[in-house]
Amino acid sequence: MMVATFLVSGALLIAFAVGLRRIGYGWASILVGVVGVGTVTTGLFAADPGLGYPPGAPGGVPTAMSPRSAVHYTAGLVASFANVASAILIARQFGRDPRSARWARGVGLTAALIFILYVATVIAGSDGPSLEAVAGLIQRVWILVGFGWLALLALRSLERVPA
Repeated sequence: MMVATFLVSGALLIAFAVGLRRIGYGWASILVGVVGVGTVTTGLFAADPGLGYPPGAPGGVPTAMSPRSAVHYTAGLVASFANVASAILIARQFGRDPRSARWARGVGLTAALIFILYVATVIAGSDGPSLEAVAGLIQRVWILVGFGWLALLALRSLERVPA
């Protein structure tokens, strides 16, 4: 079920990137496409069991990482940084229009929050017992913010659909 979610979400992000390109988002649209490809890749290459995920897996961080898991985490890293970079570029684009100043500030703050939450997820997931208990929660918030702003951008982009 989770693999299907990653694959469908990634495919939808790639399609969204094509739409963003058509309405003039340039490099930001390419970066959203990278987020989509990264999402598909994380779905195709599962992480090693650990931190109690999936249910029944041992607690704690695995002592060794398989190549499959390394691809999963590398794709997540690339997708996260592409998400941050696309948010920065889109915030700059919104900042050029005085009517979109609030959007520009909001997306800029979101870029910072995505970055902070990603780093917090990595630290919490590798810190040992003191933070491992909250690593999954931080990760869920990071995912919600990272994909949530893209959903809001999609809704806003409906206003710019070419006739």
